Amino acid sequence: MTDKKKSLQRKILEPLYDKSLTCLYCNHKFKSKQVRSSMAKVIKQDSDYCTYYEGDNPIFYDVFVCPSCGFAYTNSFSRITPARKEKIEKNYLKNLSAVPHLCGKRDVFDALRAYKLASLAAYVINEKKSLVGNLFLRIAWMYRYQNDIDNEKEYLEKALRFYLDAYQRGNINDLVIEEHQLLFLMGDIYIRLGKNNEATKIFSILLSDRGVSQKIRTRASEVWNEYRERQKENKE
Repeated sequence: MTDKKKSLQRKILEPLYDKSLTCLYCNHKFKSKQVRSSMAKVIKQDSDYCTYYEGDNPIFYDVFVCPSCGFAYTNSFSRITPARKEKIEKNYLKNLSAVPHLCGKRDVFDALRAYKLASLAAYVINEKKSLVGNLFLRIAWMYRYQNDIDNEKEYLEKALRFYLDAYQRGNINDLVIEEHQLLFLMGDIYIRLGKNNEATKIFSILLSDRGVSQKIRTRASEVWNEYRERQKENKE
């Protein structure tokens, strides 16, 4: 498609569309806004994949919140078993003061609320540790978008704890992301938190393991080299 056609398409189509969904908990059918992939224009991306967009941010819409019961989830959630339903009712739904309405256009504050609900839901039903870690990382991004350094750091630390737990379990079935990508995120967070020794260990593994994909190896090398350059500059 030519640039002219793409430009015309953007003018004709609305950036947001309604995605049809069925709540994992109560089976209520509803619609929630999503950003058309063709309309998402990336401005820049941080080393941990936190992406900045011109216009609507697709990351704001990755969590679905049922307007009937209030259950929040993502595409990565597992099916809800009867045992999980009981946990959701006792430890999630009863803690909601009101059912949130987050199916329309979202700003960063709406997205933050949706991610916090999803992280609580994932924790309550004992979802995969890497999934919970991903949600906490996204919450850190929401605070980063707002330049809220303290809260960003708090949720980076939470994400790291769950990523570490997932990695130490050594069960590939417990991961919702590839193992080396998980290691990379851990290393990146260590750098952001100023934990130099831990970061060194992680990047040593990534840069010496022949099984690491070229894409992750290149990204890890870039992040590590930039970090070392900053360390040199700080010492001078």
